[in-house]
Amino acid sequence: MGHYGEFEVPPILAPNGADEAYDSIRAADDIDSVAANAAEHGFTRPDVEQIKNHLFHDEHTLDYFGDAYRGRFDSNPRIAEAWTRLREGNPHGSDISLLRHELFESNHMKATGNDSYREAHQARARRRPHPGRGSGRARWPRISPNGRLAVFIDFP
Repeated sequence: MGHYGEFEVPPILAPNGADEAYDSIRAADDIDSVAANAAEHGFTRPDVEQIKNHLFHDEHTLDYFGDAYRGRFDSNPRIAEAWTRLREGNPHGSDISLLRHELFESNHMKATGNDSYREAHQARARRRPHPGRGSGRARWPRISPNGRLAVFIDFP
């Protein structure tokens, strides 16, 4: 645990912790282990490889708020934690939901030839309402230091 002010925080939540976790995930040869742990939920190795590339490697048009720009998604501690749980074999139900959500968005981008994050996210919402809507769950956007949206995350 690291310290932030008077409080102890998990390293991933410490300043730059998510960035360091993303660097580690990007460098890790973990697709086989994540795929093995996600297989019982219907995911194949190519699915997991596509999801990992979508979340951690690929650049997209990030256009949810403000001016559009090209880049990778900003580091998000909740996604880093989810990927770690998936790799280690103890995923939460929300981690499997994250895989489904990201695979849909990635497939939408590929099928339409449009890599707009906003369009893919809205297409997912149109297909099936987001679990956070009307379910008593909070939807929190992850905002980068420059004020741009990275991704939405659900918290129970």
